[in-house]
Amino acid sequence: MNATLRSFLLLLCVGLLGSLLYWNWPAPPASEPAADPLAKWHEKSQPNDFFTLRHAYPDDRPDVAAYRRALEKTGARLSTQSRSRRRATGMDSPWLQRGPGDAGARVNTLIIHPNDDDTMLAGFSGGGIFKTTDGGANWNPVFDDQPYLAIGDLHYDPNRPDTIYAGTGDPNITSYPFIGNGLYRSVDGGDSWTNIGLADEGIISKVIVDPTNSDIIYVSTMGLPFARSTRRGVYKSTDGGLNWDQILQLGDSTGVIDLLLNPDNPQVLYAAGWDRIRNNSESIVSGNGAKIYRTTNGGTDWSELGNGLPTGPQSRIGLAMAGNNSDLLFALYVGLDFNVQGVYRSTNGGDTWTALTTGTSSGLASNALGGFGWYFGQLAVDPNNSSNLYIGGVQLWASTSGGTGWFMLSQLPNASLVPHVDHHAMAWNSAGDIIIGTDGGLYRKPAGVNDWIDIDNIPATQFYRVAYNPFLPDNYYGGTQDNGTLRGNRNDAIDWDRIFSGDGFQAAFNPEDSLNQFVETQNGVIWASTNGGSSFQWGSSGIDSDDPRAWDMQYILSPHNPDILYTATNRLYISTSGGIPNWSPISLNLTIPNPPTAPRYHVVTTLSESPIDSALIYVGTSDAQVRRRNPDNQWSDITPGLPT
Repeated sequence: MNATLRSFLLLLCVGLLGSLLYWNWPAPPASEPAADPLAKWHEKSQPNDFFTLRHAYPDDRPDVAAYRRALEKTGARLSTQSRSRRRATGMDSPWLQRGPGDAGARVNTLIIHPNDDDTMLAGFSGGGIFKTTDGGANWNPVFDDQPYLAIGDLHYDPNRPDTIYAGTGDPNITSYPFIGNGLYRSVDGGDSWTNIGLADEGIISKVIVDPTNSDIIYVSTMGLPFARSTRRGVYKSTDGGLNWDQILQLGDSTGVIDLLLNPDNPQVLYAAGWDRIRNNSESIVSGNGAKIYRTTNGGTDWSELGNGLPTGPQSRIGLAMAGNNSDLLFALYVGLDFNVQGVYRSTNGGDTWTALTTGTSSGLASNALGGFGWYFGQLAVDPNNSSNLYIGGVQLWASTSGGTGWFMLSQLPNASLVPHVDHHAMAWNSAGDIIIGTDGGLYRKPAGVNDWIDIDNIPATQFYRVAYNPFLPDNYYGGTQDNGTLRGNRNDAIDWDRIFSGDGFQAAFNPEDSLNQFVETQNGVIWASTNGGSSFQWGSSGIDSDDPRAWDMQYILSPHNPDILYTATNRLYISTSGGIPNWSPISLNLTIPNPPTAPRYHVVTTLSESPIDSALIYVGTSDAQVRRRNPDNQWSDITPGLPT
C-alpha cells in the first residue's frame, strides 16, 4: 500500500501536524502591515490550532472515540483493496505514486540494524515506517497496513535483530496530536507487524527490551494528551507483551517522555516526566512533574533524582547515556521560556549532577531550541566517544568537549548541503557516520567529513491541496506543510521543484492566460504571477488585516470568468481586476455573530460558485453555518436540515 496516498487520506480525518516555518518568502509591501508576531511556542502550533479549533466548535476537546473510528474505518477500507483495484468514482485507472521523494517529512525516530549499516528503519510523525537495505538509496513503506501511522519510537531487540518494536503516536504532541493504538512487534525485520498491547495509552515515547531477557519489555507513554488520565507513565511486560503492568505513574497530566536502561545492570532505569495537556481549551507544556526518576529493582520502586538538578517547574527533559560507561549520564532541561535551561552531567549513575556550560556566548541557550523546546528535547551522546554531545533543535548543535562548548553541526563551513531544520532523531552506524532525522527527512554525515548527504527518497510529504495546470499537462502542483508550493512532473516521481516558499496551500491557474497563476501561504496570504511563475507579487490587497483568516484560507477563480476571484475570511471578498487581485468585501460576517469563544477561528472554510448560475455562491463556515448568496445579492441561511 502506498504511504503518500494512505497518509493523505488519513490526514483528511485527523488534520496536519504542525511545524514552524523556517523557509523565507517575500515580505508584504509596507502598505500591507504584517500581523503582530505570536510567541514562538504558539507559532509552532498554528497549523494545528487552526485545524483543531475550526473543527472543534462547540466542544472543548476532540472526540477521541470518533477519531479512532475514523482512522480504523479508513484503514480497514484501504487494507482490503490492492493498489491496482483502488478506484475513484469516474476513474478507470489505478493510482500511481508520483512523489515527491525529495521534499521529506518529519522523522521522529531512526534505528540502524546492529549488524548491517545498510539496513535502517525510519518512523514518521504521520507517514508510518520506511525501511532501506541499501544505505538509504531506496526506501519502502513497511507499516502501511496499520490504521495508525504516527510512530513515536523504534527499537531493535538486542538479542534478536530481526525482532523490532514500534511504539505508535507522536510524542512531540503538537496541538492536534497524532495518537497511536499501542505497541507493535515485527519478527521478520519489519516486513509484517502485530499489535501486542497498550492500545489505550495514547502516545508511546520510548520502547526498551532487557538485553538479558527478551521477554522483559519497558514502554514509556505520554497517554492521551486531550484529557487528564492516570494511564500515563512506564509499563512493563515480563512475558513478551502478553500482559502489562504500570510500574510508574506520575499524575493525570504528567507522562514519561524519555526512558533509559542500564545495559550493564538492567534493573536500573531512568525516566523523565513531562507535564503535557493539549485540547481545544488548554495547552500545558511545563510543570512540577518535570523530574528524573530512577529505579534500581526493575521498576518496583522509584526515587526522584536531585543533587544538582533544577528544582521547580520545568518543561521537557531529554536523557542520554554514554555507550562505554553506563554511569555517565546527561540530561537536557527545557526551561519555562522553552529554550535550553541547562545541560547536566552525572558520573555516578544519577546520584549527583553537575551543570555544564551551555555555551551562552555561542548561542546555545537562546537559539538552539528556537523558543519552542517542548517540540524537541532530544539529547544524544556519540556511542563511540562520550565527549561528543548533541542537541536536536531548530539546528543540530554539538559539543566535542563534553558539553563545555557548542556549535551548529548542521551548518558546517563550506558544506555543499545544509539539512532541513527541526531535528528529532539521531543514530550512529559502525563506521561512525551520524544519521539525523528532521522535519524534512533524513541526512547522513560521514565520519571525518564536513558535509551532509541527503539519503531519503521517501514520499511522506504532507499536502494541503493539489492543483493542475492546463497549459502544462505533464506537470502537477501541490501546497505542502513546511515545504512550500511544489511542482512535479509525471516522468519523475522523486524530484519536485519548489516554486514558492512558506507553507504551501492552494495553487490556481487562469485557464485563459498561461502567464497568470496564483499560490497561497499560511494565514490566507495570496500571491499572483503574470509571467508564468517566474516571479510572484503580493495578491492580498484589500483584505482587512483585522478579519480572522483560516490557516488554509479558501480562494477560487470563477468558472464563468477567470478574471473574477473570490476568497473569504469571515466574510466574502471579490476581485474583478484579473492578473494581480485587488479585493473588496461583498458580504457581512457569515459566521455565528459574536461567538462566545475563540473568535479568530470562526471563519469561512469552503466556498463555491455555481457552475450554472454565477449569481449563486455558497459558503460553509467553521461553526457549521452554510450560506447562499442569491441573485438579488441577499444571503440565505440554508443550514437548517443539516446534521448538527
